[in-house]
Amino acid sequence: MRTLLKNVLLLDAAREYEAADLLVEGERIAAVGPDLAAEDAAVIDLGGRTVMPAFLDAHVHTRPQPVPFSDEEPILEAFVYNGLSGAKDLGILDNIPLEGYLAWLRTQDAPGRLRVATAGRYIDVAGGYGMGPFPELKWGLEIETPAQAAEMVRYQFRAGVNGIKIGMNDGGMSPILGKLSGAHIRAITDTAHELGLWSTAHVYAVEDLRLLVENGIGEAAHTPHDRIIDDDIIRRMVDRRIPMTSTIGNVTEDSPPSPHCPPQYTPEAFRAKQLRDKAVTIENLKRFYAMGGTVNVGTDFMRSKDGVAEAMIPVSELRQLRQDVGMSLRDVIRAGTVNAAASCGFSDEGAIRPGNRANLIAFDGRLGDDFAQLLDLRFVMNRGVVIRPLAG
Repeated sequence: MRTLLKNVLLLDAAREYEAADLLVEGERIAAVGPDLAAEDAAVIDLGGRTVMPAFLDAHVHTRPQPVPFSDEEPILEAFVYNGLSGAKDLGILDNIPLEGYLAWLRTQDAPGRLRVATAGRYIDVAGGYGMGPFPELKWGLEIETPAQAAEMVRYQFRAGVNGIKIGMNDGGMSPILGKLSGAHIRAITDTAHELGLWSTAHVYAVEDLRLLVENGIGEAAHTPHDRIIDDDIIRRMVDRRIPMTSTIGNVTEDSPPSPHCPPQYTPEAFRAKQLRDKAVTIENLKRFYAMGGTVNVGTDFMRSKDGVAEAMIPVSELRQLRQDVGMSLRDVIRAGTVNAAASCGFSDEGAIRPGNRANLIAFDGRLGDDFAQLLDLRFVMNRGVVIRPLAG
């Protein structure tokens, strides 16, 4: 199938409102340029609208609910309809069978459904964050020695994961009774690297981040918020090209107390803690960005009963990166497209260029600092298939 998208303004991390046409063949972009023509192509005139690559979310938890797995998962379709093409699933928050989850995920590989790269199950020691808050659930794969840690990486690789997730800190939500050592971390990251898997870590404490960086972690899945990150840690991350995922969150002064308040806090005290943590998160992202660090857009999206309605481009996160962190508009776009795609391991997404998947969104006008146009999309294409037809 061939589709010619005429009369568009292209916007991505490498170009700003470039007038052009797009030729799509199958699921990929075949050509980009002015006045393109193609025989036997279906022509869609987008009327001068802005066309961007679809966004990606570098930190989600989207396991299907309820288990057992259903043949269809509407949340994966909702994400695509609302302008995302891919996401990074950073850990199954349950003790469901890894093989069953991965087998189900393979059945979801189709246009119109979110492309998911998954870390499978956490690898952690007994009592560690990655084992989950309830002993009977035991989210993670429990290990004792570095050799066992390496074997768990190999087991998950054979099962078909895309990367490995470890947990170092929970931000004070619950007591940590065990924690991975530097030797554990090094065994995990070295083995993951040998097998071509990415590695990432749940981390909220600066000294845990230091230990992770010293032992080869590939990415910080959050921004630490216990204190300001030392310059030498940031320099190491920049030199080694270790990105940081934003996860600023949506809590504000006007937010109601969380219904998921940990037992050691009153709801009001927990909200105050969340606001303090957010302020430090923003300051650390400012410093990381100013020193040349790579930022990925991630939300730590949790599947809930309203998850389908919430499956959309993370506009709040983009706004905060632009307005609070002070990133340029182009760099915010990069964080949510090129950088997030690289974090997932999707080298063929995030930019409008020949050979990449034709995952495209269109909207009226030019993108503002509030990113409001991303909540009013006029056209969505995923893997060359029109998912949301052109609206007037």
